[in-house]
Amino acid sequence: MDNKINLTAAEISLIWRAYMNASLNNTVFTYFKEKVENEEIRPLIDDIFNVCQDHLGKLKHFLINENHPVPQGLTDEDVNIQAQKLYTDGYMLQHALNFGMLGMTVMTAAISSSAREDVYDFFSKGFQDCHAIHHKATQISLAHGTFVRPLPFLFQKRWIL
Repeated sequence: MDNKINLTAAEISLIWRAYMNASLNNTVFTYFKEKVENEEIRPLIDDIFNVCQDHLGKLKHFLINENHPVPQGLTDEDVNIQAQKLYTDGYMLQHALNFGMLGMTVMTAAISSSAREDVYDFFSKGFQDCHAIHHKATQISLAHGTFVRPLPFLFQKRWIL
C-alpha cells in the first residue's frame, strides 16, 4: 500500500508560481550581483541571490518527485550581466526591500493553502527568509536615510458621534 500523499491542485499551483517568481528574482539578482557597488548593500544582494538559488532547487525537487514538468522560467540566457549598469544601488536596495515585503505576503498566502507537511514547511521557511531579507533591507535603508516611513497618526480633536 502506498502511503504517499499527493500534492493538491492548490499546492501544485503555489509551487509553480513560486518557481516562476524565484527564477525571475534569480535572474534580476544575478544582474544586481554583478553591478552593485555599495559594500553595505552587496551582502544583501548576495543573500537574496542565495535564497533564490535555494528556493529554485527545492521547488524543482517538489515537481520532479511528483512527476510534474519543471517550468523553464527565466534563465541566464535572459540576462546580459555584461550590459552597462542600468540601476543605481539605491534602486537595488529598494528592490530588495520590496522583495522581502512581497515575499512575506506571498509566502503567508501559500502557507494557508498548504496541507502537506513538506510544502507547508517550505513556505514557512520561505516566509522566514523573506522576513530576514526585509529586516536587513529596512536597517540598511534607515542607515542610508532612504527608508520611507508611513505617515504618523493624526489625532482629531473633534470626534464625530
